[in-house]
Amino acid sequence: MGRLLALAEERLLPLAVRAGEQRHLQAIRDGVVSALPLVLIGSAFLLIAQPPVSLSEKTQVWSPEMLGRLLLPFRITTNLIAIYVAFSVAHSLARGYGMDGLSAGLLSAGAFLIGSRPSQAALAPGAKPEWVLPMASLGAGGLFVAIIVAIFAVEVQRLFIARNWTIKMPAGVPPAVGRSFAMLLPAAVVLTAAWVVFHMAGLDVFALIARRVGRPLSEASNSLPGVLLVVLIDSALWLVGIHAVAVLAVMQPIWLQLVLENQAAHAAGAALLPNIGAKEFYIWFVWIGGSGASLCLPFIWLRARSAALRGVAKVALLPSLCNINEPVIFGAPIVMNGVLAAPFVLAPLAMAALAWCAFHFHWVMRPYVLVPWTLPGPLGAYFTTGGDWRALVLVVVNLGISVLIYLPFAVAYDRRLASQESAGIDTHRAPG
Repeated sequence: MGRLLALAEERLLPLAVRAGEQRHLQAIRDGVVSALPLVLIGSAFLLIAQPPVSLSEKTQVWSPEMLGRLLLPFRITTNLIAIYVAFSVAHSLARGYGMDGLSAGLLSAGAFLIGSRPSQAALAPGAKPEWVLPMASLGAGGLFVAIIVAIFAVEVQRLFIARNWTIKMPAGVPPAVGRSFAMLLPAAVVLTAAWVVFHMAGLDVFALIARRVGRPLSEASNSLPGVLLVVLIDSALWLVGIHAVAVLAVMQPIWLQLVLENQAAHAAGAALLPNIGAKEFYIWFVWIGGSGASLCLPFIWLRARSAALRGVAKVALLPSLCNINEPVIFGAPIVMNGVLAAPFVLAPLAMAALAWCAFHFHWVMRPYVLVPWTLPGPLGAYFTTGGDWRALVLVVVNLGISVLIYLPFAVAYDRRLASQESAGIDTHRAPG
């Protein structure tokens, strides 16, 4: 195991660091995360509008008029999420380049709205046709197009700034006015390009991206091999001391699309939701207590023979209950630890396989509600499935699996540290 970890540190660490520092991946990650509060609020309204009761009872909870009012915040936040992502990704990428984020975000959102192909339609029989936006293009189905448009808009703007192809205003002009004129030429190019590609070329870019990118990625993310690969990458990165969130940024739009599709299906009254591999699957049913499913370690080490591990357990217990396990990962430590590496990889893999089977065979309602990730695991699992009690059973079973896998390694590591402490050896010098 020590040789394997050394090899991972030598080969995997440089690649992971470069991926985590890649400017566009950072912008995608930060942009999607910036839009999540809107989805969280929308999810809360969806849960209120369609509470976790039986179907016959659910139809009697709210009147049709009240149900429509309750679902309005959900539709305005979730069903328009691609607009917010187009703005926030461009804003983040522009800030990374040292450019004006606001102008970049507005330009990106404008280009994306042009690309959504507004059309005229009569909103009522005999009414005068009005311009409307297609909601299907502005929600989860438009996320990948929004990201592409955002990157294109910023890169065009950056090219114009680098080549000094901008309109400069005299000194003394207010900065906001100067920025507006500086954006005129790149905005003309970006908006015209969006008009040509999405309208004049006759291409259904949304359908093309969904067919060639979105659908294959969704199918891979929902498959058991795809789920296990994500879990394996997460554990491997943490073992060499890399925060996996930075590298798995590319998964953020995919995860968001999957959960939004589940939300839309549930809002439409579907009994079976389409997707398994949303981020909520990992947070609430696999990474219980944080990456590596290490929630059981603080409880095991509360009575450890090693004073160091008892101290780690006391410090890490409460954060681990809220899915923050950096005190365990860096305090035990698990990083580059040949003893704890095996359960850190095996436990979440086993839990992911069981959870995937439970959702695949519809034994448990698939996740569709976004809830704050710092909730204790059982509560998060209960709410993300819309109040399915079977989710609690799955969490308990998975916790039991993690205990069975971690226990012998945790005890062996405790004995090793205890013997080193008795011999006066620094226990944090060489954990492996």
